[in-house]
Amino acid sequence: MTKQHQKWWTAAERDLLEKLRADNYDWETIAARCGHTIGSCKTIQTRRAAQAAGKIVKQPRAKQRPWTEEECARLVHLREVEKKSWREIDALLGRRKGTPSSKYDSIRRPPPTSMIEPGNRIVVSAKLLAERDARRKLEHKSLTAAFFGDPLPGRSALDQKRGGASTEKQHAI
Repeated sequence: MTKQHQKWWTAAERDLLEKLRADNYDWETIAARCGHTIGSCKTIQTRRAAQAAGKIVKQPRAKQRPWTEEECARLVHLREVEKKSWREIDALLGRRKGTPSSKYDSIRRPPPTSMIEPGNRIVVSAKLLAERDARRKLEHKSLTAAFFGDPLPGRSALDQKRGGASTEKQHAI
């Protein structure tokens, strides 16, 4: 059987599926007549049977909307004071599953801290900046050398391992 593209079920296809199942057709025949895969047909039939038995109740989809101050306060109150579960909070606030817990985490998360305090600046000497600019101006001898990561002129492969110190500085001791 060739793989079929996923498509939505229409009401007519669902009715046809139900009629064919009632007439005891096999799944392969049903799938061919409905134009869906066997797995898709079985899934739809199982869901329809569960809905008919009252096991599945369709929930209206909650709309995405911005959080108000009152909702945030109520969220914290429900979680911390009333000790409600996330499932209960989702239902009470009329929000999608997981949305209140994410909002709660963002409210309770400490603000980000920086290792550098405001007002403190890192000062780099002019000599170091000049050396950096000189290194940037160096070019590889060829495109192949650049591609394979060969060391720049006046440097060795060991310099790359040590962090870029030039050979002249290392042997000057």
